[in-house]
Amino acid sequence: MVEEDIRTAMEAEKEFVQDYEYISAYDRQEKYLRDQEAREAFVREEGEAAGFAKGKVEGKAEAKKELIIAWRNKGKPDSEIAELLDMDVDEVKQIK
Repeated sequence: MVEEDIRTAMEAEKEFVQDYEYISAYDRQEKYLRDQEAREAFVREEGEAAGFAKGKVEGKAEAKKELIIAWRNKGKPDSEIAELLDMDVDEVKQIK
């Protein structure tokens, strides 16, 4: 049974390599798969970069919020906090 399977595979390979249409179709399929992988990698990298940038912005906003709360707890006025953080006083007052 194993020898018969091997012989069948070898005959299929022999037929394949002699037929330009098979080779051409195989090459097109392989190119399509490589292109698809490249597109997916690009999209993944772009998504990771966008996620990183968003996280960085959110992290800075959270850090400012924590500073505002901490400085308020130490008695700093909102006007001084706004000046230190280069923010509008109304923005500082909105943060609880």
